[in-house]
Amino acid sequence: MQYKIRRGTNVSPTHYTLAELQQQHGAGTLLSDDEVSPVDAEQWQPLGPALAVAPPPPAPAPLTHAQPMTHAPATAPPIAAAPRAPYTSEALGIIALAIPLAAGVAMFTMTFYRSTIIGWLNAFCIGVPLITAILIAVESGLVGAGSGTDLRPNGKRREGPVIWLFGSILLWCITLPIWMFRRKQYGLRSYGGVSIAVVLLYMGAILVLVMRAKDAGILR
Repeated sequence: MQYKIRRGTNVSPTHYTLAELQQQHGAGTLLSDDEVSPVDAEQWQPLGPALAVAPPPPAPAPLTHAQPMTHAPATAPPIAAAPRAPYTSEALGIIALAIPLAAGVAMFTMTFYRSTIIGWLNAFCIGVPLITAILIAVESGLVGAGSGTDLRPNGKRREGPVIWLFGSILLWCITLPIWMFRRKQYGLRSYGGVSIAVVLLYMGAILVLVMRAKDAGILR
C-alpha cells in the first residue's frame, strides 16, 4: 500500500510507503486523514486512524567550555628511548698509550741533537700529558663513567670525565695507569701493565734528556 501527501502540507504531493512516511516525519508524529491518504487505482480510500510516527531524536546540545569532558582524551603511550649501545672500541685507549710511547722513543733519539733538546723537552713534557688527558676524558665519557648507573659499592658515583681530565693533567704518571686498569669495569680491555711500562719509559726518557742537556751545558 502507498500513501500520498496532499497539497497544503510541508511535503510536495508524491507517493510514499508507510515506512518512508515514518522515516521522513518521525516515529511519533501524528498525521491526520487530511494530510495523508492511501492511493488506490480503483477508488480513493481514507487512511482511517491517525498514523503514529516516532519523533526524530533531539539534536545534541552544543558543547561549551563550561561543560566538563565526559571522557579523557585518548593519548598515545610514551615511546621509550632505545638503550644506547655500549662503547666497545679500543682505539682511544691504544692511542693514549701510543703517544707517550712514541714520545719516549723520540726523546731518546733527541739526546744526540743538542741544539733541539730544550725545544723537544718542553713540547713532550707539556703536549703528551695534555693530549693523553683529553683522550682519557673522552673515552671515560663514552663508556659512561660517572653516570647515574656507574656507582661504587657504597652507592656513590665514580669519577666522571671532568675529574679524569684534570687528574690526568696534574698527575699524569699516576692517572694513566689507573684509568687503564679501570677500563675493564666498562667492558674494555685492561692495559694496566702496558701503561705502567709506557709511563716508566716516558719518564726515563725525560730524565735521560735532562741529564744530557745538563752535560751539554744547555741546562744548569
